[in-house]
Amino acid sequence: MSVKNRLLLLKNLLYFTAIARTGSITQAAAQNGIKAANLSRMMKEFEQALGCSLFHRKSTGVELTREGYLVLEEAKRLEDELEELEYYAVSRASTANHVDLYLPSNLRLMDLEKFYKAYPGIQIDILTDVGSFDVGVFYEEPFLPKDFIITQHQIKQNNVGQMIWVAYRDRHVAAVAVYDFIVSRLT
Repeated sequence: MSVKNRLLLLKNLLYFTAIARTGSITQAAAQNGIKAANLSRMMKEFEQALGCSLFHRKSTGVELTREGYLVLEEAKRLEDELEELEYYAVSRASTANHVDLYLPSNLRLMDLEKFYKAYPGIQIDILTDVGSFDVGVFYEEPFLPKDFIITQHQIKQNNVGQMIWVAYRDRHVAAVAVYDFIVSRLT
């Protein structure tokens, strides 16, 4: 099925649930800002595409057929998933410019000012408690949930090399590249 056809199916399902909730094509059309005649035509085409009647049309409104109830169950499930997807997208967008960075207490970041110049829209909170973080630096390979990506890095400062592990959630890869910092061990 093409994207255009899927969008049309989704649109029809959403209109269908509006009609089922109100019991009226006229009320559902008014709620969705379209003409009742257009919505009625769309639903007839939708019923033809599905090969079944979804409504019993009456002078006082509409009632769902048995098939209509079955389609409504799936349409409600899909509508719930769409709401969840919308919530997920909005919540991710609201945290897209914020990063919680975990550092052990004996690590520090140099040149943080350089980072803020390079990424002016990003806010970083540095955490010293493992708790919940987006990016973390460790001396030993950490055991973390599956949604983290762990990379191993060799850092050198004053001819002294040290291995660190950087763990991050994939949504912050572009936002914070830990290697943009100079990470050094405090003695």
